[in-house]
Amino acid sequence: ERRRLACSNMENIALKEQNKELNIEFSGTIDITSDNDLSKITKAILKSPKVMRLRLLEYDHVDLTFIQLVISLCKTAQQNDIVIDTDLRFKEEDQKMLIQLNLLPILNAQ
Repeated sequence: ERRRLACSNMENIALKEQNKELNIEFSGTIDITSDNDLSKITKAILKSPKVMRLRLLEYDHVDLTFIQLVISLCKTAQQNDIVIDTDLRFKEEDQKMLIQLNLLPILNAQ
């Protein structure tokens, strides 16, 4: 099953569920601006899959709230014995920011 979840100021999140495996692909402008957005994303994602794959391949912009969401999803997955696989391809300028904030090592450890 493939569906798209649209949130304010976010072009889309593609979710693909299959055999207790959840693939999540973020693209476009990723700018999470409200608790409602976070609630929609969390409810859609955390349905007790066995494996969760997060992909950030092509995007226009990410904000720190998105980074916090990814870190939170990874921690929640670990706490719930969900195998997590990440492929987060940040642009060079975003990598520099994440290094300055000491967040890149945290994301790479997931």
